[in-house]
Amino acid sequence: MITDDGRYGYASSFFGDGRISIYRVDGGRLVLLEADASSDVAAGASDLALSRDSRYLYSLNSIEGPPSRSSAWVRTDGCG
Repeated sequence: MITDDGRYGYASSFFGDGRISIYRVDGGRLVLLEADASSDVAAGASDLALSRDSRYLYSLNSIEGPPSRSSAWVRTDGCG
């Protein structure tokens, strides 16, 4: 998932403990900013989506128990 301005990218880890990683887009390369950016994400983090203004990142958590949703505010530096 890339922000509308193309400056930051987000990736989820579906298996394991459900991490969301944050990257800065730098000349076509991804530079890791935070490997484990959200403590509010459960196993099965998948299906990332950004709000229309890229201020909120949403994740569907779907492995354990009923599916749930996590959300995080995205700071101006791309981190949550």
